[in-house]
Amino acid sequence: MLTSGFLVRWRRRAMRAGVWFKALTAEERGIMMLTPMVVKRVKSPDLAKIIVEIVKKIRDALDGGLAMSLAYAISRSVRIAYFAVSWGYKEAISWALDDGFIRYLTILKLNAPSGWGL
Repeated sequence: MLTSGFLVRWRRRAMRAGVWFKALTAEERGIMMLTPMVVKRVKSPDLAKIIVEIVKKIRDALDGGLAMSLAYAISRSVRIAYFAVSWGYKEAISWALDDGFIRYLTILKLNAPSGWGL
């Protein structure tokens, strides 16, 4: 249910994670700030639809680090396997879809210092 407490919790989570200004436009931030001040519970289907889209954006921004790192690791594993095969190591073709190797590359990406080209 879209209550004022629900909206305040999502706003607080977004602000604490540092995605409030990065993920949302000024209009979306205004909706998330003003709605809990005006209503206890959202009854309008149009407003509810808008708020659900905003909450989805916040949720995706909060989860974005892992998802983006995993996607990067998958493409990186394919590229590394391609280079190893082109250098003559035919068994390296299995690296492209190896879950352990992809997890390893994901962890490297998540733990890399900012600005490193890993």
